Amino acid sequence: MFLLALAGIGAAMGSKRMIETVICLVKWAVHTIGQTVLTVVDFIATALIIAVNAIVAFLPNDPSESPDPIGGPLGMLNYFIPMEFIVGNFGLLMVAWVLYRLYEWLLRWAKAEG
Repeated sequence: MFLLALAGIGAAMGSKRMIETVICLVKWAVHTIGQTVLTVVDFIATALIIAVNAIVAFLPNDPSESPDPIGGPLGMLNYFIPMEFIVGNFGLLMVAWVLYRLYEWLLRWAKAEG
């Protein structure tokens, strides 16, 4: 129906004018659809930000006795995962591994000498 109306307009206006009209209508449709999509995406993003802020507002303060000196993203991770405990145990494992390698090296050296 729409194309028939355009064909009637085109016959009255001439083919060049009809092509310009169709191009103008297509540009308008693309622009309108794009603006609508951007508005919807902006609404969803704003709603998500409001929801996350509401959830964060209900979280309690940091349960540790001393304030976290690091802050930032690592401080936020430290809220859920006790990084001091993990880093301390990792250091202990590294010391044990170095002592094992040193002991192994001493045994190889003693075997090579004897």
